[in-house]
Amino acid sequence: MFGLQPLVDVVKRAGVFKRNRTPLETKVLAALLCFAGLSYRGVAKAIGGISYGLVYRAFTAIRDALPKPERRYRRCIAVDETKVKIERKGEPIYLFLWAARDVDTKEVLTFRASFTRSTLDAEIFLKQILEYCENKPLFLVDKGPWCREAFERLGLDYSTKPKGRETFKMRNRIERWFGILKAKLRCLLGAFPHNTTLNTITRYISSFTAIYNWILTHNLS
Repeated sequence: MFGLQPLVDVVKRAGVFKRNRTPLETKVLAALLCFAGLSYRGVAKAIGGISYGLVYRAFTAIRDALPKPERRYRRCIAVDETKVKIERKGEPIYLFLWAARDVDTKEVLTFRASFTRSTLDAEIFLKQILEYCENKPLFLVDKGPWCREAFERLGLDYSTKPKGRETFKMRNRIERWFGILKAKLRCLLGAFPHNTTLNTITRYISSFTAIYNWILTHNLS
């Protein structure tokens, strides 16, 4: 496990917080508590002396201080999608979340949130993934029909049947990652049940993913 200071140092060098009336250590601690699963209001209450608005700004800004995955050769990428229920003006609607994870580095390369789940959505998401690849890797996917045509259009190889123990484990890892993310999103949705938007969820997942990848890299280094 890591201490608070290494992440504080990274954020300080990046200079993402222009105003520092609140100590930088407090902002980073707030972001980590959000990552751990507390709502913005829950973090503000736990720390004391700060507003939930400051917690939201700290958590969503920290992503700009952390490095994104590099564009490089990638052998195999696991792709998955899931859906979450949110409320808009008191009415429940479903949001679809797409994510891609490198089998070898285990980093989450990118994600997409959309209100539809179609071949076009799959194609847009695959193009996002390819921005982090110097080649066209093999993709591990489930049997969702919306993906097949997208792979064929882009000339990509894919498999719905994991080959070997490691790739099977990788499919399980991305599914577990989604399980963790959905559990944390429930904290967010419970705090903002009536004004949750695609933008607020996207900003949350961006920061969650950035911190997740940083912790993964930090612990492996």
